[in-house]
Amino acid sequence: MLAYLHLQQEIRKAEITRDLVHAEREILEKRVSLMRPDRLDPDLLEERARVLLNFGRKDEVQIMLQRPQALPPEIAVN
Repeated sequence: MLAYLHLQQEIRKAEITRDLVHAEREILEKRVSLMRPDRLDPDLLEERARVLLNFGRKDEVQIMLQRPQALPPEIAVN
């Protein structure tokens, strides 16, 4: 019975991870679609170029966020 409960917990964690990855993929697919030549978004192009070239305006402050490398504590494996 304990093994079954443990497996159920692992399945739930895997489902949460799957949902997070799916949501991130949808966001990335939307951004990629905006970079296609027939639908190029000038603001997105400028943003990506400035990030890649490390350019900024004098009146701007850039905040670089790092993605978490681990699962959130509520779904982390104990």
